Amino acid sequence: MIYEMALVDPNNVHVAVTSRGLRQMPYRTRMYGHTMTKFRPALLAVNKQINAEAINYLYGHKFIFTGSAALMGFLFMIGHLNQKRLNVIRIESWGSSRGAKKVANHSGLTMLGGATNLKSLEIGGMRDRRGPGEKAKLFFKDAHLFIQAFGIANGAKDAAVDIVELDRADFPVPYGAKDSLKEEQHQVFQRRLRNFANSN
Repeated sequence: MIYEMALVDPNNVHVAVTSRGLRQMPYRTRMYGHTMTKFRPALLAVNKQINAEAINYLYGHKFIFTGSAALMGFLFMIGHLNQKRLNVIRIESWGSSRGAKKVANHSGLTMLGGATNLKSLEIGGMRDRRGPGEKAKLFFKDAHLFIQAFGIANGAKDAAVDIVELDRADFPVPYGAKDSLKEEQHQVFQRRLRNFANSN
């Protein structure tokens, strides 16, 4: 089908941010080791009928962002109505920095409050020595408005907890520890995050 050929990229959609003059703008980037496919989202601008028929092909992708600044710029560009079409989002580098990056962490997830149909929110880059409870606290501070909006839309205060996935490699475990220990750490993270969601 023409829509699949033009609007589906098997390597997902990777978004970074670049400076243009005094502005920071999101742009689609290549995944390392892969070439760009003939991906033509401009097709959606041809007319209203094509847009209505084809737009879900575009937003059915997994969108992978280099960081929360790229997420924030992208969400601003697509607008509130298209945010509801997003299915899977991955933020490669969340981190716990200060300054502008920290502000983008909070702002990016606050803007994500419109994405009430998300199926998965993957977070990478929390590679510090914090344990799972502290990671949950840090994430909740940045994400509480998204968690609240998602909970209202989905009928449970803690609904967002079920879609949040942290990279298992980001949990501090002894060298050579079994993968099951990392999974246990993730479960602790989810329990603590659920407690925060339900108590606020």
